[in-house]
Amino acid sequence: RAPIAMEGDEMVVEMLLNDLQGEWRLHDAKKALPGLIEIKDQGYVLYDGCHWDTQDLLADAAGIYRADGWRVDMNVSDTDELEWMKEEDPGHTIIWKRCQGVSSFSPGDIVAFIGAETGEEEERIQGTVIGFTDTRIKVRQEAEFEGDLTEVVEAQPHELEIVTRANPDAEGQNRSLPSLTLCLEFKRLAMLQEMIVRENDELAAENTELRTELTGHTMQLDRENSRLRAQLQLSDALQRELTNTLSVNQQNWEIQSQNDELRQQVSRAGDLQREFTSLSQQHDKLAGTMLTPRGRTGLAGPSSGSFPSSSGGTPRNAAVPVPLAPPAGGTEAIRSALADLDAMGPEDDEEDDEWIPI
Repeated sequence: RAPIAMEGDEMVVEMLLNDLQGEWRLHDAKKALPGLIEIKDQGYVLYDGCHWDTQDLLADAAGIYRADGWRVDMNVSDTDELEWMKEEDPGHTIIWKRCQGVSSFSPGDIVAFIGAETGEEEERIQGTVIGFTDTRIKVRQEAEFEGDLTEVVEAQPHELEIVTRANPDAEGQNRSLPSLTLCLEFKRLAMLQEMIVRENDELAAENTELRTELTGHTMQLDRENSRLRAQLQLSDALQRELTNTLSVNQQNWEIQSQNDELRQQVSRAGDLQREFTSLSQQHDKLAGTMLTPRGRTGLAGPSSGSFPSSSGGTPRNAAVPVPLAPPAGGTEAIRSALADLDAMGPEDDEEDDEWIPI
């Protein structure tokens, strides 16, 4: 299967490269070859303690490779066995196998000793695993000749190669490892999961912040709505009061208009009363001027040919007092008569010795 292409593949391969740290041996036809390989951090490699820059392990989006042209077959390799190949020579492959730890050995396993310095098999000296320490394996070596005493030695795990396992099924169980391609996919998925978890945490924090902010805005809006509702109620009350005030003002205006009309009527009545009083005075004056000069009693004097009777009664032809009546024409006639009287003056009045009845 081809690896899943996604952003950050090179970083994922670098993470996988760090998983390959440890001690490795070259193998050919299932036999160990000379040389102990130590993979360090970031692909730094020592070959029997020596370092060459062109043989460090590098990583790109396609997988693990070396600068000299060798590349790991990611589909068949795993974290315990690396299969190297070259594009120029696809049939030629090299196998690196991880040196097993103490836990990879079991009591009763038949092992062969490998020289730590030369990597050569020491005449195929074999032995049987009989025990363990924290970092070493106890092996009882086989006697080279019959009758020789056996010797128990302690060896490092990388100094031994398992020839025959005491439990044959254990080898198949130990080889059930995923390929590096699957490891890359697992790491990509783990990296994606971590990124999703981190984004979810950020989104959760942002949601909490937004929820808090929304709650604050909601409370503020509730307070504002309460304030607006109170203002609306106050506005309704003020509107009702204003309506009542306008109604009262309208009534007051109507009453004021009626009062103004009544004042005008009272003023006209006062003017008429004053005019009537003036006319009454002028009428009295006119009436007084129309009486006889003799005491202006309103009685007619004796006329020619009429004398008082001996009995002292009223003569037969004597004048009878006549009640004064306003002249015809009403007020205008009276005013005209008064004007005429004023024009006559007192002299004309003295010359008239006789009263001429109207």
